[in-house]
Amino acid sequence: MLENKGTTLICGGGIGGLTLALALAKWGRRSRILEARPEFSTVGAGIQLGPNATRLLDNLDVSAHLAATAVSPRSIHVRDAQSGRALADLPLGAWISGRHGAPYWVVHRAELQAALLATAQASPLIEICTDFRVEGIEEFSDKIVVTSASGATTEGLFLVGADGVWSRTRAHVFPDFELRYAGTTAARTIIPMADVPEDHRDIRTGVWLAPSAHIVNYPIRGGDALAVVVISAESEPESGWGVPWPSESVMARVSNFDGALQDLLRRGEGWQRWALFNPKPLRRWSRGRVVLLGDAAHPILPFLAQGGAMAIEDAVVLAWEVARGYGNHGHVFEAYEAQRCNRVAHIQKASRENGTAYHLTGLSASARNMALRSTPAHLLMQRYDWIYGWHHDMDYGEVEL
Repeated sequence: MLENKGTTLICGGGIGGLTLALALAKWGRRSRILEARPEFSTVGAGIQLGPNATRLLDNLDVSAHLAATAVSPRSIHVRDAQSGRALADLPLGAWISGRHGAPYWVVHRAELQAALLATAQASPLIEICTDFRVEGIEEFSDKIVVTSASGATTEGLFLVGADGVWSRTRAHVFPDFELRYAGTTAARTIIPMADVPEDHRDIRTGVWLAPSAHIVNYPIRGGDALAVVVISAESEPESGWGVPWPSESVMARVSNFDGALQDLLRRGEGWQRWALFNPKPLRRWSRGRVVLLGDAAHPILPFLAQGGAMAIEDAVVLAWEVARGYGNHGHVFEAYEAQRCNRVAHIQKASRENGTAYHLTGLSASARNMALRSTPAHLLMQRYDWIYGWHHDMDYGEVEL
């Protein structure tokens, strides 16, 4: 069995880190979240959560906090961005919920963060330390000791790096990892629904395809706002999340798009963008007493809207293996990686392929559009059963609490 039932240290209090803490608590295991920021941020835009993620959030008692503001779009409406012509209307809503036993939700990222945090704060097994920027990591035969930038120390059984795409934890265990820029950036804004043109107020997710850029939009905040994302090719990446981007720069990327779509984008204010990355997948996510999850382990392009869902899946699987505790920490990490590395690599590959398909030109784009128009929508969506139908079979009664 695992060496002891000591505290799991979690670097990062984002979606993956909070989900891990909640899943560990579900099986009676203690954790300590080390969050670098002095307080939890409310910034961000929208996030899409497929049934593979929402069923896990429900199991962790998070859904009740989200139900009032989460939106369940009835479909994904795919259109040609230049002509505005409809290409497909892919079923979500009742269809996907009935097929996979859980809803497809779109929410504001801050609302998801708040729901996870509120659930975590109610657990006596979860300790949250803010303003703890991990600076030093020292491993011993029976524990790991982490030092903050201010000199504070804490120790635990092992350390989980859930600290995002620019992970400091990953730099400790895999210093040669190359965070390869994908050549594209994502710019986001949120538009109050009262300011959205009537034609764009449907409770649907919109996807607009074009060679130079593509656009995604969906309702959030209980339908009171519209999240809009513009993904375009850019030669130079920028560090950090939420770099301000002038509206004029956004409109310059879409100058040949459908007039009604341009009208929608003009309503956006306070645009922020960040670079997208497409690194070579890591073969291992752990070394010694340190293990990674979410974007720290596997940055994913957003063309399947699965980045947040993969962090949630990672967290639940890792928590389960920690709770079972078969063997030493190395065996636990190996069992976690065996279940996660291949699945995430397939998600990364499919996301890249979706991005290529979104930006096709000429005859290739025409063939894509014809296929979208002529194929029954439910058959197109069934291609993603392997994503949305994922389950992790866990028996809460099997673990010694």
